[in-house]
This record gives sequence, structure tokens and C-alpha cells, in this order.
Amino acid sequence: MILHELATNALKHGALSAPGGQLDIAWSLAEDRNGHPEVHLCWRESKGPEASPPEAVGFGTRLIRFATEVDLKGQAELSYRRDGLVADLKFPQ
Repeated sequence: MILHELATNALKHGALSAPGGQLDIAWSLAEDRNGHPEVHLCWRESKGPEASPPEAVGFGTRLIRFATEVDLKGQAELSYRRDGLVADLKFPQ
């Protein structure tokens, strides 16, 4: 659901809505500070419209945060940057 929401927003408003827009998705397995296995997923949009924080927290942001932080017991950081949205998600393996 998280990837679906990010992709939908990228198509509607983000990098995938503009010619030449780019999307880089990377993930890795590592250990957290306590030595427990952790998944790190980074979604980085670029060369699209400037990303700005929404005026109100919408369904998509709530879904991403709830799924990552509550369901997966992880952390979600959404950064609205001039060159596009960056979502850093970390959760236990």
C-alpha cells in the first residue's frame, strides 16, 4: 500500500507527472542500533515539479505514516525538497 500511494502521488503531482521526471527506489537490509535486522527503503523523486509540504495532512500521508509506524513498527520521514519528494522508511525485517 505504501508503494502504491507513493507511485500514485508521483504520477499525479510529482516527478512522474513531468517529462524527464525521475524516480529512484533503493532498499537495503542492515542492523539497527540494537543489532536487530532492519529494512531501509528510500524513495527519491527528481527532475519533476518542486515538492512542497501539503497544507493539511491528507489520506496518503496518514496511510504512509500509519502503515510504516504502526503496522510495521518503523519510522517514516517525508522530505518535501525543491528537486522532489524523498521518503525514507525504516522498519524491522
